Amino acid sequence: MKPEILESNGVRLNSRTREVMCDGLPVDVTPIEYDILEALVQSAGQVVSRDQLARYLETRGANPFGEALDAQVNELRRKLERGRRLIRSVEGVGYLFAAADENMPGGYRLA
Repeated sequence: MKPEILESNGVRLNSRTREVMCDGLPVDVTPIEYDILEALVQSAGQVVSRDQLARYLETRGANPFGEALDAQVNELRRKLERGRRLIRSVEGVGYLFAAADENMPGGYRLA
């Protein structure tokens, strides 16, 4: 069973209510944005491949691929990133949600 509250780097998700808070402020997200963010926060500090993210979203009844997935991630960035980078693109692989205390993993080129 997954935890009701997920929290990393100032972002807090409530899986019961599907509410998102960032630095104590509510953030209005769409259902698919919530699912993407949930997958990334669950793996904070680790790279989530685009394929892993697509499979996770399929289990949630969503199906964004390619540019649609990129557009959703970019919209999440716009809503969450207030002067800092929380969601990083890992070129040719996927995405990484920055954990508060992380050191960036070696061997990846971040965009």
